[in-house]
Amino acid sequence: IKAAESCEFFSECFHNPGEFTVIVLGDLDEIPGASDDKGFLGLMEKYLGSIRVPGSGDEKESAIANGGTGGVGSDGTHLGACNLPMDVSKIVPIPFKQPEDSLRETVRAQMVDPISMTQVTVPVGIEPFPLEHAMNESFWITFCCTLLENRLMREMRFSRGEIYSVSVTLSFAVESPSFPTGRARGDMAISFSCEPGGNAADKLVKLAVDEVQSLRSVPVAQDEIDSMLETERRGYEVAQEENSFWQECLITACQSRKYRETKDLDAAYSFKEDTRRRVIASITPETMRDAFQKFFKEDFAYTAITLEPEAKQPEDPKE
Repeated sequence: IKAAESCEFFSECFHNPGEFTVIVLGDLDEIPGASDDKGFLGLMEKYLGSIRVPGSGDEKESAIANGGTGGVGSDGTHLGACNLPMDVSKIVPIPFKQPEDSLRETVRAQMVDPISMTQVTVPVGIEPFPLEHAMNESFWITFCCTLLENRLMREMRFSRGEIYSVSVTLSFAVESPSFPTGRARGDMAISFSCEPGGNAADKLVKLAVDEVQSLRSVPVAQDEIDSMLETERRGYEVAQEENSFWQECLITACQSRKYRETKDLDAAYSFKEDTRRRVIASITPETMRDAFQKFFKEDFAYTAITLEPEAKQPEDPKE
């Protein structure tokens, strides 16, 4: 990947403000002149709609004047037309394969803080069709990650006191929205930090893998489920008081397949919320075990990479 070509591609794809989606939230009544819809839209037209689309000559027009399609030149062609494919099936996917064998590596480098950092990555996948099934599976695998993180925090930190921090995250960022393999492929990343040296990281990697296997085979206690759901409920209530929560909701809704189908933000948001509530209502020790069995094979492959600080070279006594 060449930096210059990447910047050129970015500029070509995102240089037309008429194709931007602008999300504004907060206490709009506090903005002078925006106390009602008419005043707010007037401000949007003044400060955003007047942005000129890229082009040449005096024919340049504002993005809003052309319905978000760019300005029109003297030859009748559109200026600043977007080069991004609007049909997701035409997006060229990044070719990649999920690992089939496990890998364990330790990398040493100079570090400001002498700590050991490890990430265990496990390939996962969900069925992307139909949409209702995909949304359901996305919530189930998310709660699997939450339950695993709670279990690892209890075992690694509270019971053993061997880590500084631990987290379990989920990502499908590399997968193409056209799903060329018929599955949405991603990975679950278990990240933790601990004291460097010895074989502490190796033992903790084994512990993390063993915990996934345990959650596949043995239902957790009901109090673990209750604790997870109560933490989820409280965190969700607190998050709803923040603008960032609603910003993320709107961005997610705008980018969702449900919105592409319906062009209705309310429908996209409600669809996600209704699915979330149904999944939460059906979580039990047994259904969580079934979910782990579905998303993680008995002999699942993983990649474990540990970053360790380089050993300091002994100082020369002559210096």
